[in-house]
Amino acid sequence: MFEPLVPVLVFLITAGVKNFFDRVLGKPLGSAESAIIAAFVAALIVFGNAVVVLLPPAALPALTVAIQLLVLIASAFGVHATAKLFAHG
Repeated sequence: MFEPLVPVLVFLITAGVKNFFDRVLGKPLGSAESAIIAAFVAALIVFGNAVVVLLPPAALPALTVAIQLLVLIASAFGVHATAKLFAHG
């Protein structure tokens, strides 16, 4: 479903998860943890694409909206964290 955007999504969602851990849980993540999160996010995207193929066509519009909402929320955290990183150097 998101094939051309997978690298961008992985970056933004990983940045969002890192920002979540830093802000909400108070535990900044290192580079090893970031790599693990990025691999997990990529695996989730591939798995999600595989599951979508198995669903009936009638369920696709509702599922697409739900997935887009989750991706947008997670990516918003990543965009915010990335913008702050570039703004503050």
